[in-house]
Amino acid sequence: MLSCTVLLPLNPLPAGREKTHGNKQLCSKVACGGGNRRQYVACYIIACYILPLVAPGDGTTDVTRTFHFGTPTQHEKECFTRVFKGQTFLGTAVFPNKIKGNCLDTLARKFLWDIGLDYLHGTGHGIGSYLNVHEGPMGISWRTYPNDPGLQEGMFLSNEPGYYEDGKFGIRLENIFYIVPATVPFNFKNRGFLTFRTVTLVPIQTKMLVTSLLTEKEVDYLNSYHRECREVVGTKLKELGHQEAWEWLYRETEPIG
Repeated sequence: MLSCTVLLPLNPLPAGREKTHGNKQLCSKVACGGGNRRQYVACYIIACYILPLVAPGDGTTDVTRTFHFGTPTQHEKECFTRVFKGQTFLGTAVFPNKIKGNCLDTLARKFLWDIGLDYLHGTGHGIGSYLNVHEGPMGISWRTYPNDPGLQEGMFLSNEPGYYEDGKFGIRLENIFYIVPATVPFNFKNRGFLTFRTVTLVPIQTKMLVTSLLTEKEVDYLNSYHRECREVVGTKLKELGHQEAWEWLYRETEPIG
């Protein structure tokens, strides 16, 4: 056992799910889940060669980050990078008003597909306004939703591509974004064009990125995102006197490239 460890107090997770809608079996054995698939419990020691996937939530929110506390393998880093590229590609897309979510799903999977990888779950689900973390009828998935009204201004959805290898590691990066009008030079058939605005402000672990696989646009996007994390979250942490958390945030949002 290497000396780098972290304690994850996740006992309330299964208990909370049992009170609400029961433990859910997740799509991959390596992710935290219910029943016999639950991997991490309170005070479980996570070695620094493990990739813990952390999916917290408080109120109507849904966010996932994957962290490595030791030295990741090149394969783990490439998988992480391709998940990040897919999340960014989808998160910066411009699309016609009321297009069905399944038309955008491939944007998040493209960079995994490029090397023969994929994930089994949908890419995004609606976020409810009354604590329903999963709320339709809209979504972004390879599946079609029978009552999907199409993506429209003002909707909140998740953007959560991932990659998982049973018994080895799991990666997921999840943000919430909402749909806003896009600024484009044309407006074909007066359909109206939309884009996404990310509202989740949690750093992406840059040591997991293979920067040679990133485009200049992706680097600029990440640096801009991390600046916003500092400006919004960092300012609040300072106000609350959470110095240790602020220092962590500052370290994790150093520019790359």
